[in-house]
Amino acid sequence: MRLSIKSKKHGEHETIIDDEDYEKISEGVRRNGKSKKNPWQAFINHNKNFIHLGCFPTEIEAARTYNEKAVEIFGKFAKLNEVE
Repeated sequence: MRLSIKSKKHGEHETIIDDEDYEKISEGVRRNGKSKKNPWQAFINHNKNFIHLGCFPTEIEAARTYNEKAVEIFGKFAKLNEVE
């Protein structure tokens, strides 16, 4: 188990994240062990902002959603997942 602490801004409390609950598989996709119905989360980081793209029942759906947003934001410089 690896614990990480999110950086805090003035007046905010530290948040400890237990990385054991999250497993990153593809670029912009991670598995959330807490959810049974939609365990795959898609996300993207842009200009130091974390953008949550949604939760999905399969890794492929999450990867496709990430790919679409990555192309929208980064264009030809997007780092894409290889999905069917």
